[in-house]
Amino acid sequence: MTQIEIVPCLSDNYAYLIKSGAQCAILDPSEPEPVRAALARTGWKLTHILNTHHHLDHCGGNLALKEETGAQIVGPGKDAARIPGLKPTKTAAEIGGHERALAHEIREAREGATQGNIFTPEIAAQFRVLIGETMKGPSAARIRESLNQASPVWLSGLRVNMTYPHDVPLQSSPPTLLMNLPALPAQLEYRVVGRSLILRDLEANLVVDFLRDAIQ
Repeated sequence: MTQIEIVPCLSDNYAYLIKSGAQCAILDPSEPEPVRAALARTGWKLTHILNTHHHLDHCGGNLALKEETGAQIVGPGKDAARIPGLKPTKTAAEIGGHERALAHEIREAREGATQGNIFTPEIAAQFRVLIGETMKGPSAARIRESLNQASPVWLSGLRVNMTYPHDVPLQSSPPTLLMNLPALPAQLEYRVVGRSLILRDLEANLVVDFLRDAIQ
């Protein structure tokens, strides 16, 4: 049986404590203190630290928790140099080559795809309703503060099938905003770019589609 504990962190972040059998993992611990408290409350022994990417609001608690528990840090190999405590697996050249090859395959399969290929008018309208409700709800002020603190990013010439520029940071998206949106397949993620919401293929680092002026 799998058990999950939601662990509030920072001002608008969450880590997730997941236990299955003898294994116990913390997902994206931005700071160690709330995780320590959750472990003390549940009596669970931490075995793994899981990071989705390198931003400090997802891995700031890594080193302290690893030192205290001996837990293994697991994360994407391409971020090994930027995730505290994660040992590198593949070289940058290997990762880059795989990323480019996969992106090429996706572009060929989606040749001619334009904005709105996934965010059709009907789907876009529903997303605007969901985001609008969240941005007017009780968490709106915290969401805006979180977006501003995350150093807003802007992309000129945003288009479908473009590579997300490696020199442009991936802005952290507030969990309270994402929680109100439909779940995505594991290979895709939502990202906020300026006021647009984009769908990004994680492995290919490709913009799959985007919704302009989604964040008002």
